[in-house]
Amino acid sequence: MGMFDYVRCDFPLPEPELQSVVFQTKDLPEPHTGSFRVTAGGALVNEWTPRKDELVMEVVSGPLRLNHVTDVEYITVTLRFEDRRAVSAEVEREPLGRIEP
Repeated sequence: MGMFDYVRCDFPLPEPELQSVVFQTKDLPEPHTGSFRVTAGGALVNEWTPRKDELVMEVVSGPLRLNHVTDVEYITVTLRFEDRRAVSAEVEREPLGRIEP
């Protein structure tokens, strides 16, 4: 198991009940259990900085996969970025398999 970062999403997701979820990701460079937020305007910001809304992550381009596991399913949200801003979000849900004894 490796390091991962935590990400909250204020950016509108296709399933509103996911807005309050804190996701995990390994898609950011050098994961280190940091805390990030995708703003309503689509900017990825570091929540551990005093002026967090001004410190936009410059490295995001393409997809950013966010993961969350519930008791019954594995949820993946894929955010697509263009010009350092999230422009779309997709949700995939996969039922958790049962482990046979």
